[in-house]
Amino acid sequence: MNVITLKITWLNQFRQFWMSLAFLGVMLYFFFSSDGMPMNLLLIFGAFVGFFVLFPLHVHIDYLTRNYGETYEIDDTKIIRRKNGLETVYNVTDITDIYLYRSSVNRIPWGMYHFAQIVMKSGENIYLTSLLYPSVWGIQKILENYLKAPFLREEVWLTTTPHD
Repeated sequence: MNVITLKITWLNQFRQFWMSLAFLGVMLYFFFSSDGMPMNLLLIFGAFVGFFVLFPLHVHIDYLTRNYGETYEIDDTKIIRRKNGLETVYNVTDITDIYLYRSSVNRIPWGMYHFAQIVMKSGENIYLTSLLYPSVWGIQKILENYLKAPFLREEVWLTTTPHD
């Protein structure tokens, strides 16, 4: 039986946010290397920072608050969630629906962020965000290889998780 452990780590966070950090570094370099930036360039700089840094930061914080302190162990029969010293076991047979939310535009800094919403028969929702397993197709691979459950793929522009 294959088991995968999912947890937010500093490395996982960097893998998700590196593109925005690189863009911010380049923009700050050009901003501080010029002698007095004209106002129109300053406005353009602000728009780019907002678009390429603040949107991904918003999604990143959303995912961080959603899964902070949680550890998941997943195999083909169950999902185990550990948080605050409590362990909850979910059987795969209790899953009613799985939705995978990905960005409809992959070439933007938050395009790598994605999450799965797993709906249980009890009505409880489990959210697996890409901070737990950062990869372009990370959470989708887990759904396919470990849970082996069918899922619906939803493409949205900004992949924030719903807050119950």
